[in-house]
Amino acid sequence: MVEITMLPVPYPVLSRDSPTLENLPTELRIQILLRLPDLASLRSLVHASPSYHALYLKAGRQEVLGHIALHQLDYWLRPDALALVRSANSFGPGSADEEAIQPFISEYGRAREELASSNSEWLLDRGWLTCRSIGEALQVLRINQAINLVADDYCLFVATQLPQAKLATKLSKMEQLRLYRSLYRYQIWCNFMNVRGIWTQPNNFLITLPPWEIQEMVCVWHYLMQRWRTVFREVSGLTPSKRRGWQYQTNTPLKAELAHLRISQDESSDDPPRVRYARCAQSFIARCKYLAYRGPAFLARTLAQTPLEERRDFLLVEAQYYLRVAHNFDEAFLTLHNIPHLLPPANRYEDPGILDILSQMPKAEQPSRGWEWFCDEYCIPSLGIGLYWEKSCRYGLSHPNNMPQYFAKRASRWGFPFWDEERLIEWGVIVTEEKKEEQERQRVRDAAERDARETSALMHLPGLFDTE
Repeated sequence: MVEITMLPVPYPVLSRDSPTLENLPTELRIQILLRLPDLASLRSLVHASPSYHALYLKAGRQEVLGHIALHQLDYWLRPDALALVRSANSFGPGSADEEAIQPFISEYGRAREELASSNSEWLLDRGWLTCRSIGEALQVLRINQAINLVADDYCLFVATQLPQAKLATKLSKMEQLRLYRSLYRYQIWCNFMNVRGIWTQPNNFLITLPPWEIQEMVCVWHYLMQRWRTVFREVSGLTPSKRRGWQYQTNTPLKAELAHLRISQDESSDDPPRVRYARCAQSFIARCKYLAYRGPAFLARTLAQTPLEERRDFLLVEAQYYLRVAHNFDEAFLTLHNIPHLLPPANRYEDPGILDILSQMPKAEQPSRGWEWFCDEYCIPSLGIGLYWEKSCRYGLSHPNNMPQYFAKRASRWGFPFWDEERLIEWGVIVTEEKKEEQERQRVRDAAERDARETSALMHLPGLFDTE
């Protein structure tokens, strides 16, 4: 037997001329910084390497942060994220520059058109589709974290709204895109509205979107309205009553603190209990509507407050006062029958031949299978676009007298326009032909078994076949 002796292999000794990350040319090191996938990787690199840290500070901190911020987003979400940050800075609380909103919407629409026509994402690193400052890049990173939190919470919410729905723990790429897109755009809408409703022409934003993307925002509004009710219940001990909605438990230790929110019955009032309850319910709904118009970003700030005691204290400060909002978000959709035409980039969906080329458009610009199901369910022809939008949408799709069930609030609460066909089949919303055949075979088997049981029971009845 031959013995084999393993000799130690010496590690190679690198000379100063050997290529390493440290001695690469400056241009290549800059490209390495620009290709980092996330903020954690950047932090690790600049902490481990003094040369990369110096290059990061000297050569392009804004460019590197902007690149990381935008490349954490889906390709199609970049205009929405930048528009959200810039609308918050330009039209947020304290701003009343309504005349600047329409030019902003036009720029936002052109950026979306540029995105759709670009063949490469690297061609987008210029102009409107880039972060203009370090602060803007950091804001994009922060809002992306907030939207991630709310999107995860939305998936949990949907599982409570559709009895047969399983928790959507892993969204497809298109489902995630639709959900995130609607959250970003609803927050943009809230920034425009400035919570106080100062914007007198809200439809100028909506008519830059096709109808299914507006309906996605309607689903977000329904979610926020319902979610704020559960938030208050979680922190105050409110429990659902079988007859009168939300009632306040007398033994809740948070009663004294949350009395300042005026969502409980005022026991010191001399009004009859029914009057006190009605006033309390109206105030509570108005408060939830006001908070829904502060958008997903504020909900994310609230959900980030843990434990519940900290969340309660946060609401006592941030939600103590509210302003009454005159209308619901889905009511803005109803007023689209007053609009003569769509604005770019949604005006392409007015083309009479749009249905012929719709399948050739990018997936992000096509309606979901959930929207197609909805149009079939409510007899909306041509997916609500093309000739239907041009000639009859104003008196069919969005006219309250002709189609009162259009919004289908129950369907909106589980977010029908977000989901792919596989998800709807899994939840039983869409039944395939194979499933129908299986159900029919099962129905025949069940009927045969039932007849057999009935026949057997008759055979065993005493005296049934006696001849006397």
